Order: sequence, then C-alpha cells, then structure tokens
Amino acid sequence: MAEADRTAFFSLVRAGFSAARKQLVNSLAQGLKLEKEQALSVLAMAGIDPRRRAETVAIDEWLGLLKAYREAGPT
Repeated sequence: MAEADRTAFFSLVRAGFSAARKQLVNSLAQGLKLEKEQALSVLAMAGIDPRRRAETVAIDEWLGLLKAYREAGPT
C-alpha cells in the first residue's frame, strides 16, 4: 500500500473512532466534517450499515469504505 493510501486509510479509521460509543454514520460525519447525508451515502456505497459502531468494522470493510469515500469525493 502506498504511503498516501496508508495515510488516507488511517485518517478514515481515526474519523470512525472519533466519537466513542456512537454509530458509524455519526462518527464519520463528525470526524470527516461531512453532512450526515454524505456519510450515509458513502456507507451505502460501501455496503456498511450506518448503525454499526467502528469497532465492529473489519479491515476489508474499512478498505471498501475508503474506496467508496474516494469515489464519492465528498468535500
């Protein structure tokens, strides 16, 4: 994995864990400074239930989430 990919991956994971005991959609919205609708869209693209918590997401799912986030291109 390239350095830029590693950096982006860990930034995404940190955002997912940024709000303890919250659903993934809320943690990502807060951690990535997205609207909740944008976070919901990215999670849907990755096939991840937005009600899950970050600690339940497997590494391959985080990678899929990174891909979906990049494809969605939220700003």
